[in-house]
Amino acid sequence: MTRHGQPNELPLVQALTWRRSTTGWRLYSGKRCFGEVIEDAKYPGMWRAPLSGGRFSDMANLSWARNAVYEAAVREITWEHQVAQQTGDAA
Repeated sequence: MTRHGQPNELPLVQALTWRRSTTGWRLYSGKRCFGEVIEDAKYPGMWRAPLSGGRFSDMANLSWARNAVYEAAVREITWEHQVAQQTGDAA
């Protein structure tokens, strides 16, 4: 997996940026939100990522929580790019 900022990354990956939200931090590429991290209600300084079905990820410090969301976004962007190449769609 490539790391943020390398020249062989897809444009959407290169454009990933964190923006502050009312509940924590959200990861965007342009206007598209790829995920967020919110501070744990019970343990200050610990963070979680919302998951499907109203669940949350395990607790982690802010750096690790943001990295987990970032890596998931990179996987999603890469997968979408590969599917688009296979079907002949422009990505």
